Amino acid sequence: MYDSCTLARQIRQPVLVTASTLVPCVDPSDLVMQCRIDAPDEMQLMQEYITAAGQMVEIDAEIALLTSTWAVYLDRFPAWEIELRKVPVASITSIVYLDQNGTSQTLIANTDYVSDLKHSPSRVMPAYGKYWPITYWQENSVTVTFVAGLAAQNLVNPIAKQAIRLLVAHWFYNRGAVGTVGQEIEFAYTALVSRLKWAGSV
Repeated sequence: MYDSCTLARQIRQPVLVTASTLVPCVDPSDLVMQCRIDAPDEMQLMQEYITAAGQMVEIDAEIALLTSTWAVYLDRFPAWEIELRKVPVASITSIVYLDQNGTSQTLIANTDYVSDLKHSPSRVMPAYGKYWPITYWQENSVTVTFVAGLAAQNLVNPIAKQAIRLLVAHWFYNRGAVGTVGQEIEFAYTALVSRLKWAGSV
């Protein structure tokens, strides 16, 4: 049996496996006029700011903006469902675990487990009549790999784009404050990010 402490420890934050290879969430040309950029060599800096701002929004809102691969590592299977705390989830890539002999095994989708990708967070649970297998007593013996994020820039939530623009414009004119949210935009940024967060995120 699993006690409440064991169940609580099964809520793990996803780890980035493969970053998105798609274009930035915000087109740099959208910020050219806003930041009054007239020097070509400033565009590289702008690209870096957009990347950093996008990552900050993803962390603060616990979301994935563009298609990327993530993994949740567990010491053992929980009593029932596994939460994938990065939204939106597009698909489950694999569930791999170490069996009682320490041998790597892969569960079969729709036979061994089913997934609910409609809710936030998405969930994975045993298929009807099945139970999670017993694992080898070792840390990170279960790996759930999944794809999260959207497939194109134009699908990204406008609220997320606006949060990124706010950060980029602030950093562009306050270059000593990269990686922070200035007090003058903190309220606006926080208000935007709070609307991106899903129920249950912390």
